[in-house]
Amino acid sequence: MVKRMIIMLVGLGAVFGALFGFQIFKDRLIKKVLDDYLSAPVTISAAPAVAQTWTPALSAVGSLAAVHGTDISAEVPGLVEVIHFQSGQDVKKGDLLLEQDDDIEQGDLLNYQAQLELAKVTNQRNRDLLARKMISQSDFDQSNAALQEASASVARTQGTINEKKIKAPFSGRLGIRKANLGQYLAPGTAIVDLQILTPLYVNFSLPEKSLQQVKLGQPLTIAVDGYPGERFEGKVTAIGAQIDAQTRTLSLQGTLPNTDRRLYPGMFANVNLLLPQQQDVVTVPQTAIAAALYGDSVFVVTPDPNPPTAKDTGKDGGKDSSDDGKPAAQSKPLYVVNRRYVKLGEQRGEQVAIVSGLKAGEQVATSGQLKLRNGAQVLIDNSVKLDGATANTKD
Repeated sequence: MVKRMIIMLVGLGAVFGALFGFQIFKDRLIKKVLDDYLSAPVTISAAPAVAQTWTPALSAVGSLAAVHGTDISAEVPGLVEVIHFQSGQDVKKGDLLLEQDDDIEQGDLLNYQAQLELAKVTNQRNRDLLARKMISQSDFDQSNAALQEASASVARTQGTINEKKIKAPFSGRLGIRKANLGQYLAPGTAIVDLQILTPLYVNFSLPEKSLQQVKLGQPLTIAVDGYPGERFEGKVTAIGAQIDAQTRTLSLQGTLPNTDRRLYPGMFANVNLLLPQQQDVVTVPQTAIAAALYGDSVFVVTPDPNPPTAKDTGKDGGKDSSDDGKPAAQSKPLYVVNRRYVKLGEQRGEQVAIVSGLKAGEQVATSGQLKLRNGAQVLIDNSVKLDGATANTKD
């Protein structure tokens, strides 16, 4: 019985020993694989921090508006008889746009014109009779008043007829037609909108603390969502006469030439009011910034102080070729990356200003940051850009 117990214990010990030994072997194997993986160089792209001269600016949001813009509408009621324009058409001041039915007014005009002719004859006859003292002054005054009344009726009717011929009040571009043939137009019914596109206003506001930095003729630029990456130039042409008591902001108006008519009234605009002084800043590509709740950072790339040797690589100084005859990855210069926290400034396009934490000339990683850690070895390959295009040179 004792002998069986000993054999059983020895067997259990052997089984548990084998299990523990296998677990230790597995852990060591995993650790070795991870160490080999983490020590393998990571391929990234990199770019140097560049010192640039930026013109400081005051930023605001604004809206584009036409120098002259209105909804053309009917002044008097009537049916649409003729439409002389197309949607989106450029017109000149005085161009006939639409005619309303004026048959009734034309009949009234003939009636009043006949009454006017009779009133003229009667008034002239009474004038002669008055000169010969054959009628009283009162009779002449009544005929003279009848003449003026008939003349006013003709003028009023002619004015109504003219109002039924709707013309462009100024030169510009028409919008979408809102009236149709045969449609009854009540007074005030919109027919089409008319806008002047050259030039355009940009209306925006700035905090009252910026009052001393603003003056007439000051240059500005705007960016709109319709043309990403482009900026349009203009200048300040009007400054408000008071500070808004609710928002404590100053209203300003700029003028944009818009000679190519690419901008339209009503567009949202990001406005930069340029200040006269210049500012030297260190900039990096926006893709180099790793944003986090605890701060923004970049990975600074420096040459590897301990490059691999023949003993490390098992090759001749790491310069051996691969089986296909091409240089192995280790034949490229190795670099080391380290995370560095920076303070960001203004962003313009794809470049971001670095207020502190980085010097001009230092190289930073611009892609592959998720694979990086402090002290990691990297290879730099800038042959492929972020947009998929192939670069002309390689680092």
